Amino acid sequence: MTITGGTFGKEAIEILRDDISDVLVSALPGGVEKVYGDRVADLEEVSDGVIATFEKSGPRKFDFVVGADGIGSNIRKLAFGANPGFMRPFHFALAPYSIPNVLGIEDWQIQYEDGKDRCIVYTARENRELRICLGFAAEFDEVRGDRNVQIALVRERCRHMGWKVPEFLAELDSSPDFYLGAIAQVKMPEWTKGRVALVGDAGYCPSPFTGQGTSLALVGAYVLARELAASPDDHCAAFARYNSRMRHFIEVNQAMPCMSGAAATQGPATPISRMRLAIAPTCSSVLGTSPMA
Repeated sequence: MTITGGTFGKEAIEILRDDISDVLVSALPGGVEKVYGDRVADLEEVSDGVIATFEKSGPRKFDFVVGADGIGSNIRKLAFGANPGFMRPFHFALAPYSIPNVLGIEDWQIQYEDGKDRCIVYTARENRELRICLGFAAEFDEVRGDRNVQIALVRERCRHMGWKVPEFLAELDSSPDFYLGAIAQVKMPEWTKGRVALVGDAGYCPSPFTGQGTSLALVGAYVLARELAASPDDHCAAFARYNSRMRHFIEVNQAMPCMSGAAATQGPATPISRMRLAIAPTCSSVLGTSPMA
């Protein structure tokens, strides 16, 4: 058993996942339709668009379909096929969630290790909350299921851990933002097919160990939108430029876990911090200097 801790003393500014989601959704124009509680069951490409059939509502036609639906992307499976070669599993899972600050710590983070399993704790929301992140060995298919099934799996895999972990596990049911995900990378030869494009984890997940998933998704969305705006009557050319411009940036980011040795069991190491410095100019070259039309 090992317990380590330290202050947040670093210059980086980090935004919580739910906060950035709220920012992006609230920035949408008022006329954009948002549909929740449904999913695409089938895609059929026609000469001037894509017909999407939904599980709960009727089919609808769109000019393009952009899959930004995460590492287990349904859009990727429908458009590119269920190719297991797209996935590079790390045989590890992370379960982040929020609880009240029962430890009473301020601007602090703690890591508890029990063999290869771990529990990372850090403060959030002006020190009112703790963000708990439990990590343990698991295969990709094991983490599927509804919330109750996933919580049961986390309890079963982490019940042997000591320190404060039993108290944290007791808070699982009441946590408002529990999430369980398998750690893996998505590697594909290209991220477009016909009138379908993939963005973010759906097409090029770098794994949470890099800390670059959101950055890749935002850069990818920007580049895709800019290229479509640059040639609105030629999506094939726009998609080709999107694939070309993103390739090196994605490869650099996805190489980060490999630099730390056994990333899936040891987490990111010092070389990754140096790697992020090298990524900054690469990102600038991908984004360019001209604003999106």
